[in-house]
Amino acid sequence: MFLVFLMIVKSPKKENPEKESEFIETDFGKRKISCVNQSRMIAIPKMALKNAFGSVDGLTVNVSLVQNGREKFLKLSPVVEQEKEVVSE
Repeated sequence: MFLVFLMIVKSPKKENPEKESEFIETDFGKRKISCVNQSRMIAIPKMALKNAFGSVDGLTVNVSLVQNGREKFLKLSPVVEQEKEVVSE
């Protein structure tokens, strides 16, 4: 028999959301990069995406490479798609 404990911790809200914040790094462990045809894929935990973006249903992200001196990392930014307004005549 296995017991699994899940702890969800809410992060405190920022006092001034307009102010630039320091980077906070959360480690999600080692991830294997798999090869599918000519692409390379990495699995990201659903909880990580949910915490970062709020919802994962229909989520589309923009992926960019950020370089600062010797540091290099991938940045995921949500793509907000606006629904097209239908105008009936």
